Amino acid sequence: MVVLGQGLWTLIKPYVAQVVATANAATPGSFSEVEIPFDSS
Repeated sequence: MVVLGQGLWTLIKPYVAQVVATANAATPGSFSEVEIPFDSS
């Protein structure tokens, strides 16, 4: 399962490769998080 805390494509796009790599490395029962900072300014 992949959960994207920030659903805005402009925030996620720079991290797509990291999200894909994390998903590909996942094993049953594992948990990983890709930190996607939110700039509110």
